[in-house]
Amino acid sequence: MEDGQITVTSIQKIEFEGISNNMARDFGFNNTLVLMKTAKHGSGSIIYFIRFRYSED
Repeated sequence: MEDGQITVTSIQKIEFEGISNNMARDFGFNNTLVLMKTAKHGSGSIIYFIRFRYSED
């Protein structure tokens, strides 16, 4: 990845039930379980769906 910047365009608190397998696949994961194994850090249970865009400088 080249130098650039990431701009957060939205942050939304969601429930686990709000994450579908289709959503996981849209973002490159096989299913919800694989997405959560990759995304979960620590013992917390709050989930945020963060949209962002990358732009090269």
